[in-house]
Amino acid sequence: MRIAITGGTGFVGGHLATALVDEGHEVVVVARGVDRRHASASRPAGITFVRADVTNLGALATAFRGCHAVAHCAGINRQRGRQSYTNVHVRGTEVVVRAAASAGVDKLVLLSFLRAVGPHITSRSGRPRNVYGIPASTTRS
Repeated sequence: MRIAITGGTGFVGGHLATALVDEGHEVVVVARGVDRRHASASRPAGITFVRADVTNLGALATAFRGCHAVAHCAGINRQRGRQSYTNVHVRGTEVVVRAAASAGVDKLVLLSFLRAVGPHITSRSGRPRNVYGIPASTTRS
């Protein structure tokens, strides 16, 4: 099976790419750049690397063409420039879904990200809370 992975050079996506290749699948790793900390960045046999931003519909549709499934693992853990939570996690996911449909992909798996909605917010009492309303002090390790 041919499977595309957005964020495929990151921690989760890279491990998924390696596991899928080990099981005999053909993998298309889609990433905005190469995170050389993971083995998927070295492009072993069975992995094709495509440089594309998750907000680029055309590039993603081209990368997804011929794939049976897409695993959307791209995400950021801090905002920098155009890489905002809204742009990557919200708009990027919308574009990935549209690109997969455009390319005729039947299956899409979404891996949410710890900060998919953004950082902690402050409650009326002034105490930090996460986006689910749980006091931040109870969710920190």
